[in-house]
Amino acid sequence: EERGPGVLLELMARPNIASKEWLIRQCDHEVQGASVIKPLHTIGTGTAAAFSGPNDGAVLKPKTTSDAGLAVGCGIQPKLSDIDPYVMAQAAVDEAVRNVLCVGAEFGRPDSLLALVDNFCWPDPVSDPGKTAALVRACYGLRDAALALSAPLISGKDSMKNDFRGELGGKPVLISAVPTLLITAVAGVPDVRQARTADFKKVGDAVFLLGGARFGLLGSECAELLRGGRNVFRLPAKSAGASRAGLPDWDEARRIYSWVGGAQGKEQGKLRSLHDVSEGGLLVAIAESALARGVGVTVHLTAEDDPWELAFGEGFHCFVATVSEDDAAAVEMEWKSLGVPFRRLGATTPSDKLEVFWNGRGWKVGMKQLRVAWQQGGYWE
Repeated sequence: EERGPGVLLELMARPNIASKEWLIRQCDHEVQGASVIKPLHTIGTGTAAAFSGPNDGAVLKPKTTSDAGLAVGCGIQPKLSDIDPYVMAQAAVDEAVRNVLCVGAEFGRPDSLLALVDNFCWPDPVSDPGKTAALVRACYGLRDAALALSAPLISGKDSMKNDFRGELGGKPVLISAVPTLLITAVAGVPDVRQARTADFKKVGDAVFLLGGARFGLLGSECAELLRGGRNVFRLPAKSAGASRAGLPDWDEARRIYSWVGGAQGKEQGKLRSLHDVSEGGLLVAIAESALARGVGVTVHLTAEDDPWELAFGEGFHCFVATVSEDDAAAVEMEWKSLGVPFRRLGATTPSDKLEVFWNGRGWKVGMKQLRVAWQQGGYWE
């Protein structure tokens, strides 16, 4: 438990998690003023107290005369390639779809718009049967995930020669890219005025894990962090999640996504924030949602939980959601009636700290520390 703050702070500063504002500000995401939800949400713009936090996707308003919009989001999970390219491809699809759902995309109605674009970035598979097999297995994973979510692949780009061949000391050298699949999802947003952002809005809101906690530590940012480098910590051998990766359950996914996407139920409008659990796991997602407004969060894990797997594991179909305390009972009742898995984690607080309790013990880390770690500069240089 005493290692929790250090691990979380180091995760927040990792290149796959840390702020990309240095790059975002170099790109034009304001073309014709059509972006409704932007890569970052910024509170206190133009003041010394301005802080930003990450959003999951973008929402665009193509026509000024209509409130209908389009959501765009991406998914990429190359760390899973060495474990199973089939799971890697499915994880990329799931992440892309969750990202557009977070910002308000529709899902599950007969006329819902959801489509995918695949981008393979692969080392030369022709001369290496292992890389060829990985490509085939990734294609099977992509097919199964797309069919499970009724999401057609409408275009794509395949780059199959991502290798460097040279010499070192007179001997041939081959450096190959990690087999990688990038998925881009595009989906309809029926009303951009109902689009969502990832940031926690008010103190006292109920915080939920929406989804079945389908997590594992194998292939996660936490496992990479604790395996070596500056950090001397090691994952406890007793953690069951250390030897497994998260796996999908597409029946469960459709129940969750049909509710989030508006095809089932009627309480979606009570969501105050929604953020997908991806790189870094649950506590990273919670910290990211709390960054901009600086609200505190209290999280309670039960004694039955594997705290490492639940706190830092990665996987499928999960979101961090907040609703007002007044609306919590109605939303929970609807989730139960529709078979949508969830658990209440805690609440937002005025403490300016993230506090985590498990099995009668707890630890905390300041929001300022988390923000400094997330905004640290220089990792790209």
